[in-house]
Amino acid sequence: SGENAAAPDGFRPDLVTARRHDWTRRDAIASESVAAALFRSPVGSVSEVMTDGKRLILVRLIERRAARTASFEEVAARVRADLLE
Repeated sequence: SGENAAAPDGFRPDLVTARRHDWTRRDAIASESVAAALFRSPVGSVSEVMTDGKRLILVRLIERRAARTASFEEVAARVRADLLE
C-alpha cells in the first residue's frame, strides 16, 4: 500500500533483488502510492522503505527528464533494430 514499512517477520536479506529501471512512465508503475512517492522525490534522493503489499521497495532517483514524444527517426531506428534481432 506504499506506506513506510518495517521488515516483516521472516524477512530474508538473501532474497533481495536489485533492479535498475530506466525511464519510467507514471502509469507503468503498478502501485499508485509508490508512483506518487517516486515522482515527488528530488533527484539524488533515496526513498523510505515502502511496500506494495507483496514486496518491500526502496527507490533511488538518479535523474529526471521532462517527458517528450520521440521523433519519427528515433522510432523508425528502434523498429528496424527490433526487426533485425
